[in-house]
Amino acid sequence: MSYQETDVIDFTFDKSTLKVGIKTYSSKNLLELANENVHFYNCYKKLLQNDYMLYFHTKEVSYFSKRTNFDHIFKRNDLYKAGDLYYTLTPPSGLKINDLSPKKLLVIFSSMPDVKERVDALVTNRVFFKNFPDVTRSLVKNVWIMRIMDFNLSSGSHYVNTINYPTMEDDVQQSIVDVIDKLSIEKEDVVLYGGSKGGTGALLHSARGNYQSVIIDPIISAEEYNKMSDMHFIKGLRTEDLTTKINQYLQLHKDNKQKHIICCPAVKFNYNKVQELMGIGSDINVIELEDEAIRNHADISKNCIPEQLVIMNSLFMKNTNEGMMNNEKEINN
Repeated sequence: MSYQETDVIDFTFDKSTLKVGIKTYSSKNLLELANENVHFYNCYKKLLQNDYMLYFHTKEVSYFSKRTNFDHIFKRNDLYKAGDLYYTLTPPSGLKINDLSPKKLLVIFSSMPDVKERVDALVTNRVFFKNFPDVTRSLVKNVWIMRIMDFNLSSGSHYVNTINYPTMEDDVQQSIVDVIDKLSIEKEDVVLYGGSKGGTGALLHSARGNYQSVIIDPIISAEEYNKMSDMHFIKGLRTEDLTTKINQYLQLHKDNKQKHIICCPAVKFNYNKVQELMGIGSDINVIELEDEAIRNHADISKNCIPEQLVIMNSLFMKNTNEGMMNNEKEINN
């Protein structure tokens, strides 16, 4: 069956149906209602568990589609795909092109969207928040920007495997490899970046794939958020605490590339989880912010933009500088 309609009272549907319309009897979509009432929450979570994603709401009907059925829904021509995962790729332009310099790649993992967009019916507003929209102008030349969509569940799964999408991490890794191969970029010229849940993705995937990374207050454990009325809608759908998994990934490589984590002792839960990572002081450089403007998790990233850019650019320059030094040695010899 390609489409079925039900409502929040009866709420029965064939789980193999590609698209489901849920009559909410309200101008509010089912996600908005799920934040207000336990019955609506249970309805919404059941849809997520069965791999449906909310993508539209009109005339008191919320429309859901199977996650694997969105090729026919997205009306944009800038998306690439690896497995079931979508991403965009933007080349440098104008004065940011330098043919004498090697190509570089910044891979951006999306953070949570603004509060209002977290309950938006349009799926890309929830899973593809555009962090640092103008980051290119503050970077060295020849940097391509890859943005990976956290295409799963409600506002994403933090780029982590879930019961409905057990190959998400494989798809993230493959998407990065595809771009590196396509553009002939050296691994040393790749930097993964993200804050909050995007920091989770950047940390986990830089650990697994052995990439350099700049990470802002990652949510290593979702325990605190799951307690707060399951605010990210991931409770029971993925591993809650990723510490063990990340540490296992870090042990896969003998020569781990540098990972820089910016966090703040004032945000105790996330800060304490960072301290449980392997390789702190060697493979992992923890930068602790002491700033009276930082009172909670959401304050961290916006209060350290210069620091983030300095680290990104230094990582991109590192391989260039090493290459220049090696060339000089060859000439002198």
